[in-house]
Amino acid sequence: MPDRDDLPAWIRLLALVAVLAALAAAVTGATRASTVRAGIEQLGHHTAPQTAATEDLSFALADMDARVADTLLAGSDPELAQAKTDAQKMYGWRRNQADSDLLQAMSVATDDEQYAIRDLLDRITKYEALASNVMQLNDIEHNPAGRPSGAVLDRYNQASGMLTGILTDAHGLTTANVGVVDRAYDRTESAATWMRVWLIVFGGLALAALIALQILLVVRTRRLVNPALVVATLLLVAVTGTGFAAATSAAHQLTLAQRQAFTSMLDVQRARAVGYDANADESRYLLNLDRGGPYEQAFLTKSQQLADVGARSGPAYSPALNTALDAHRRTGAIGFTGLLADRLRGAAFPDEAFTLNLALNTFRSYQRDDQVLRHTTDLRDAVAFKTDTDSLHPDGDFQDFDSKLSLVLLNERLHFERATAAGADALAGWTFALPYGALAAVAVLVLLGIRPRLAEFR
Repeated sequence: MPDRDDLPAWIRLLALVAVLAALAAAVTGATRASTVRAGIEQLGHHTAPQTAATEDLSFALADMDARVADTLLAGSDPELAQAKTDAQKMYGWRRNQADSDLLQAMSVATDDEQYAIRDLLDRITKYEALASNVMQLNDIEHNPAGRPSGAVLDRYNQASGMLTGILTDAHGLTTANVGVVDRAYDRTESAATWMRVWLIVFGGLALAALIALQILLVVRTRRLVNPALVVATLLLVAVTGTGFAAATSAAHQLTLAQRQAFTSMLDVQRARAVGYDANADESRYLLNLDRGGPYEQAFLTKSQQLADVGARSGPAYSPALNTALDAHRRTGAIGFTGLLADRLRGAAFPDEAFTLNLALNTFRSYQRDDQVLRHTTDLRDAVAFKTDTDSLHPDGDFQDFDSKLSLVLLNERLHFERATAAGADALAGWTFALPYGALAAVAVLVLLGIRPRLAEFR
C-alpha cells in the first residue's frame, strides 16, 4: 500500500490508466465498428448481389438458346404462331437481362476478371448475331414446324455449341466472384472479432484501473463510496458490454447473410440455370430427331444434376424419381442427391423446405411430361405438346417448377437483405457517437471523482 505522500501520484496514475484505456477502447471500437459496418454494407449492396448476377447470367443465356430452339420448332405453322411470338419476346427479354448481368459482373471483377468478362461479352455478341441470323433465315424459308432446313439447323447447332462453352465460362466467373465475396466476408468477420477482443482488453483494463482506484480511496481515505467513480465504472461496464453485444450481433447477421442466405441464393440460381439448359435440350432433341441421342443424354445428365436418383437411362429416370420422392414424403428422408437435394438438406429459413418440396413435385410432373413427349411419334404433335404452356405439358410444368424455385430465391434474397440491414443497424452509433461520448463521460466522471480527494493533499 503506498505511503500517504505517494497517494496523490497513485490516484493520478490509476485515473490516467483508466482514461487512456477507455480512450483505446473507444478508438479501437469505433474503428473496427466502422470497418464491420462498411464491410456489411458493401457485401449487401454491391459485392454479393453483383456476384449473384454472374450466376443469373447463366440462367438467362440458357433460356435464350431454348427460345431460339422453340422459334425453330414453331416454324411457319399458323397454329403455333403465338408460341413463336412468345419465344421471340422472351429471347429479347433474356438478352437484355444477360447484358445487365454482365455490366454488374464487370463492376465487381478484378482487372484479370474484367478481361475474362470482356472476352465473354465478345463471344455472347457473336452468339446473338448467329442466333438472330438463324431465326431470320428460318422465317425467310417458311420452314414447317420442327423441320428447319439443313442450313438453318447447322447454324443453330453451331450457335448452341458456342453457348455451351459460354455457359461453362460464365459459371467459372461465378466461382471466381464467390472468392471475392468470401474474402470480403473473412475481412469483415475478422474485424468484428477484433472489435470484441479489443473491447475486452482495453475495457477490462479501464475497469481494473477504476476498481483499483476506488479500493485505494476506500482504504486510505476511509470513504466507502465515490459516486462519480461508481457511475464511471457502471457506464464503462454498460458501454463495453453493449459494444461486445453489438459486434456479436453484427457477426451473427453477417454469417446468416453470407453463409446461409447468399449460399442458398447461388445454389437456387444454379439449379434454375441447369433446369433451363435441360429444357432447351428437349427442344434440341426435337430439332435433331435423327441424331437426338446426345441431347437425350444431356437432358438426363442435367436432370441428375438437379435430383440424382441413380437412373442410368432417360426412361428409367421418371419412375426412379417417383420412388425417391414418394419415400421422402413418407419418411422425410432425402434418399437422392443433386442441387435440389443439397438445398433441401440445407434449408434454414421458414417455408424454404416446403416450397422446395413443391418444386420437386412439379419437377416430377415435368419429367413425366418429358417421357410423354419422347413417345409422341408425330413431330407436329410433339412440337405442339412441348410448346404448350398449360399444366401437364413440358413447358407449362417447367414454368411451374421454375416459379417455385423463384419463390425460394425471393425468400432467400429477403433474408439476405434483412440480415445485412440488421448487421449494419447493430453497429449504429458505434462508429462515433457511442464510444467517444462514453469516453468523454468517463473522463469527466473520473476527474470529478478524484479532484476532491487530491485537494485534500494540498
